[in-house]
Amino acid sequence: MISSKVLARSKLALGQTPKMLFSSACARVYPNEPSPYVFTEFPSPKTQSYIKEVGQKTCTLITTFPIDLENSLGNIVSDEDGNKLLDIYCAIGTNAVGYNHPKFLAAADDDLMRMTIATRTGIGINPIKEQRQFNEDAFMTVAPPGMDRVTAAMCGTCANEGAYKVAMMAYQIRKNGGEYVEPTPEELCSCMLNQAPGSPDYAILSLK
Repeated sequence: MISSKVLARSKLALGQTPKMLFSSACARVYPNEPSPYVFTEFPSPKTQSYIKEVGQKTCTLITTFPIDLENSLGNIVSDEDGNKLLDIYCAIGTNAVGYNHPKFLAAADDDLMRMTIATRTGIGINPIKEQRQFNEDAFMTVAPPGMDRVTAAMCGTCANEGAYKVAMMAYQIRKNGGEYVEPTPEELCSCMLNQAPGSPDYAILSLK
């Protein structure tokens, strides 16, 4: 069997650049992906109107432009005026596979997906019965060696906060000789007020 690296090198030897190989891979998924094109001022007129109108009811200080999802495809994002932009922001990296990916759209058309979206349960307290398989497919298949447990989070911020908490708990366990010790009632109550002994004087140091 020919490895992917050997195949890539052979294609490069035939004059296909990495950009061409990447473009052809994208073209297979998004054969009708449009080219970037801006034909209005930027921010566009409808974007300016949106920010002005919505800004009267909520904060729009960081709003760049509203996205026309229906007309966005692959790496190209469309604004309300029809301008096509190459998206390198990708919704803070959460949309790295592109807009309207056919496999994602097919998954969203699944009955279980519709029920899950329409009837969201608290997965910590009342997970759906399929959650077991979700965890295996989504997390454990890509877990680093030696990592056999997972904690899900809703967003990047709470994922970081959760990681800090787990790091603090792991540090405390090591201080206890490697054994988990049940918190005392005093620790449980004081941690809710961010006070000792439940919230000890620990900090995470960040160096530039």
